[in-house]
Amino acid sequence: MHSRPAARVARLAGSFQSSVSLTVRQRVADARSILAILLLCGTVGSVVDLEASGVDEDQALAAIESVFESVDPDGSDAGDAAGATGESLD
Repeated sequence: MHSRPAARVARLAGSFQSSVSLTVRQRVADARSILAILLLCGTVGSVVDLEASGVDEDQALAAIESVFESVDPDGSDAGDAAGATGESLD
């Protein structure tokens, strides 16, 4: 994942009360940390599993899923759209 979408995920995750984590190939990252997200080393085609726990978990998941839906294969941020958990980065 490129730095711009990773920063967007971290910023969004920080705006919710729920804790949110991302998992790529058994590596887990706190979604509020851009460095942790980048260290997941997710590439195009990687499956990213999202988990959220807290009072606003549904809203947090929907917002973060939209980031993954808007990432083009070249890593650029193409805009917002709704998605589902387990989405690939392409």
